[in-house]
Amino acid sequence: MRPKQICFCAGLVGLALASLFLLSPNPARQRLRDGSVISLVSLKFGQTNEFTHGTFLAKTLGTLIPSNGIHFAGFKLRRASKTPLIGWRPVLVAELRIRPGKRPSAIVQQLTDRNSHGKFRLIVTGDDGFDYVESLSSFDKFDDGYFSYPSMTAFPREAKQLRFQIEQRDKSGGTWQTVARLVRDNPARAKPEPWRAETYPIARLGHDLTFSLDEITVQRGWPNTNDIWDYTMRIPFQLKGNGSLLTNWSFQDTIVEDSAGNFEYLGSLKIVTNGWIVHHAYRSLDPSKAWRFHTSLARDCDFPATNLFTLRLPIPLLNNGFTTNVAGVPLQISLVNSDMLAVESPTNRPDVRLTFVRAEGKGGEDIDEHVGSWNQFRFWRGLRLPAAGDEITTTIALHENVPLEFTVQPRLIKGLKAQPVTVRPRTP
Repeated sequence: MRPKQICFCAGLVGLALASLFLLSPNPARQRLRDGSVISLVSLKFGQTNEFTHGTFLAKTLGTLIPSNGIHFAGFKLRRASKTPLIGWRPVLVAELRIRPGKRPSAIVQQLTDRNSHGKFRLIVTGDDGFDYVESLSSFDKFDDGYFSYPSMTAFPREAKQLRFQIEQRDKSGGTWQTVARLVRDNPARAKPEPWRAETYPIARLGHDLTFSLDEITVQRGWPNTNDIWDYTMRIPFQLKGNGSLLTNWSFQDTIVEDSAGNFEYLGSLKIVTNGWIVHHAYRSLDPSKAWRFHTSLARDCDFPATNLFTLRLPIPLLNNGFTTNVAGVPLQISLVNSDMLAVESPTNRPDVRLTFVRAEGKGGEDIDEHVGSWNQFRFWRGLRLPAAGDEITTTIALHENVPLEFTVQPRLIKGLKAQPVTVRPRTP
């Protein structure tokens, strides 16, 4: 065979192999009906996860490109950008990309719309079939496509592969429809540790309090809200102080972790029934594994007068705030984001909690916007602030905080509908 014929045949073979590669199914990429392509580009696990955006040439040349780019005879090349995502603990981050078709469908347009919050979610499953659900924010535009970066503190750690399903609904409470299914290898496989769960009722004594935890259950459904989550948990307990039932206490700053390394912040609705305090948590870890709760018990209302303190604050606060001392506890007081009262205690005392109670204008009117953020030692609270030269009065509580930790084996209630809250008629 002549050299030219050999080269021609080799070229045909190469072209065939390339075509086979391009046409072969890729579980991490799916083409939608409108020609758009949605891909699970990568999965990264760590405390810091960094992603690079730009053209192929920009990524290849890296820092060889000047910071202000290259501009020559109509040719433009920008340096690739980096998007670092940093957390306080290692998390799994999925890099999702959309390359819209020539005529993007309504679904693709909504995915790239910043006002699409609550219309999409991401379900992650492994071999056991338990659904881990995450909210899915809009896809932002970069040089190489539209990207979204859902971050997961909990996922099927034991699975070799992770299956991702993007779902959409047209309104709150609507039926979820599948948009795409994508698969990638799990970059952070882990086996559960042999945690030993405590036996119910789980009791704790101390601080003149008696705490008793009843069985924690998990089920599908949520009776009080139409949210994105599939599995929810119920946590019932009783609390006594000097022999009397207390119902004005609740869990605070709760983190739940499982024996495989997953963790969730506990967001919940508190209900009091027959002397029991029940936290309805709107998402759940896998109940087949042991869980460990890291939480605190503290009052959430009806604070004793000895724990309440009133501060009169001029508007605007001078010199970007000030530092004071209340009942032996140092406080730093300032305004942030122009209309949020920020109070912080630079202390690490585990037995003290700082809580916002109310804020009033000069005429006694309520100026609380009921939005903000808080933890044991600080709060930010949105307020309707008066004009400069006026003042506000805010009331805070410095009160008892009781750290608490326990290990449980939750029970899965099978069935698709949420069941009524029931606890055994037992007192500590």
